[in-house]
Amino acid sequence: MNPDKIPLPEAFVQRIMQEYGDAEGGVFIHSLDQPPVVSVTKKSHDVLWDDEEGVSHFPQGVYLKERPSFTLDPRFHLGHYYPQESSSMFVHRIATLLSEVIDVEYVLDLCAAPGGKSILLHQALPDAKVIVSNEVQAKRNVILCENLIKLGNIKSVVAQSPVHMIGGDAKWDLVLLDAPCSGEGMFRKDHSSRKEWSVENVYYCQRVQQDLLEEAARLVKPGGFLIYSTCTFSREENEAQCENLIASECWENWSDIDLPSGAVWKSGEGYRAIQFLPHLAKGEGFFCSVFRRKSVPVKAKTEKQKALKQSFWRKCSGANLKMMSGFVDERETCFFINEQQDVVAYSGPLDVLSWLDRPRMVGIPVGSILRERFVPLQGLITSGLYAQAFQSVELNTSEALDILRGLDWRPEFKGKNGWYLAFWLGQPLAWLKWVGNRFSNHYPLDWRIRKL
Repeated sequence: MNPDKIPLPEAFVQRIMQEYGDAEGGVFIHSLDQPPVVSVTKKSHDVLWDDEEGVSHFPQGVYLKERPSFTLDPRFHLGHYYPQESSSMFVHRIATLLSEVIDVEYVLDLCAAPGGKSILLHQALPDAKVIVSNEVQAKRNVILCENLIKLGNIKSVVAQSPVHMIGGDAKWDLVLLDAPCSGEGMFRKDHSSRKEWSVENVYYCQRVQQDLLEEAARLVKPGGFLIYSTCTFSREENEAQCENLIASECWENWSDIDLPSGAVWKSGEGYRAIQFLPHLAKGEGFFCSVFRRKSVPVKAKTEKQKALKQSFWRKCSGANLKMMSGFVDERETCFFINEQQDVVAYSGPLDVLSWLDRPRMVGIPVGSILRERFVPLQGLITSGLYAQAFQSVELNTSEALDILRGLDWRPEFKGKNGWYLAFWLGQPLAWLKWVGNRFSNHYPLDWRIRKL
């Protein structure tokens, strides 16, 4: 079946018509069969395309007139931008405003993969001490790590912890719960999601969300904030969850924020939430509401947490740094090493590691020490901590794509054997090693382009 021909679920259509009425409901349903817009989050404010149109609620978000071939653009692989749905970019605006209310130092993205909203948190909260991105599913966690390595922010930690095993009770300043949901907001962008929808799944997602919100209640410190969001329209997953939070008497709603273009207020007793609607917004469906933790007792945990010893990571010694000499910016003092001789760049506090059952990535991996020699990794490039005077070679676009595909490079070259930093249009792209007759390719195996 052609995915573009998959009809909307009849029960979903009935629910929308019942809530919005015949006139607006009809426009709503019609909008879901229109072509989706293309939007990306940029790492900087640099202009990357001639046809960029800014997203009104996020200064580094832009719309594109058509979807480019991201695979054939080395800037995509370098992490210069991240394809992201424009409505969800509003998380950046919320986090920015919250940082003006309290000092946001300890941040947790509970259900973080593939990483788009974690990227927004990093961009919005430059003064945070640490931003932990958690994803319990292994395959999705791998993608999350890749996207955060490309971002290159060394205050990042990635965990793979069941939410009930995350500690730091009442110590997190900001928790983002972009909850697993029935995905109705993706019906326009991803027609295959229509086949997976059912009323039963709406209620299943509601129960999962309730469990996650109970965990958030013990994690957020008094006076701290919870951002709750979904990409769905159902009242059970959105307004009903807000009502439950208010009824628990642990939270008070915070809505001191201007309504963005294409969104409406969803209001009830004691709360207001923002809903982006597909027939109003230049983007997909997105629901979000913000709550502040009251000073009430935190529900005690019954599960025994498995604490990670802080000594698992230790500062690189003088001997370690000597092996890394020439590869790294020696002015930095943020390098840590573990028992497996993996080296990371990490600027955050070590105490947060003891709160996580399964920390998968601490900071940004920059290399490893193997047989008394330092082997650099891609994270040393993306973090910007490589030695600026490192010997280098320049690639044209065709050569850069070959490197991104994982091919070795065999140019006419008379340099000495050893490591080189390959640049494309003045941008560091990958580590290569000249072995006498070719450059062996050290671009990460899992990141390589499978098809051109």
